[in-house]
Formats: sequence, structure tokens, C-alpha cells
Amino acid sequence: MIDGAPIHRSQLVQTFLEEHKEKLMPFRLPPYSPDLNPIERLWKWLKEQVIANKFHPTKSSIEEAVTSFLTEVSATPAAVLQRLGIH
Repeated sequence: MIDGAPIHRSQLVQTFLEEHKEKLMPFRLPPYSPDLNPIERLWKWLKEQVIANKFHPTKSSIEEAVTSFLTEVSATPAAVLQRLGIH
């Protein structure tokens, strides 16, 4: 799935897609369509848990919070599927 993120339009990604076109079929999302892209729900969840209304005095504090979130998420796959609207 490819959305409007700049990295998806980069030459590196375009070259990769071209080199693997027999194995990959990119699905392009319309502009501003977060409801069609489940990963956006995960990003929102991460932001709510790690960034929203939180002060991180150092970069390592943010890294620790993200790592903690990912550890929690990896331990609760049912919650992840529910949050993504898949389960």
C-alpha cells in the first residue's frame, strides 16, 4: 500500500518497485485516506501513548517510550487487531 508519504514517491522506492514489478503490485491510496490504511491507526495509537500530552526531556526518553509501546503491542496481538479494525 502506498499513500502520499514523500518516501513512497522517492526514487529509491520507485526503483525498487520497478525492479520487483513481477512480484509486487503496489496499491495506491487516494490522497488523505487514513481510514483506508490500517497502519495509520497504529501510528495514532503510538502517538496517543507516547507523544500526546507528554514531555520527553531527552531523545532517549522518547526511544524508551516507543520501545515500551512496541513491547506492549507485541504482547497483545488481539488488541492490535481490534485497534486496526481487523478483528
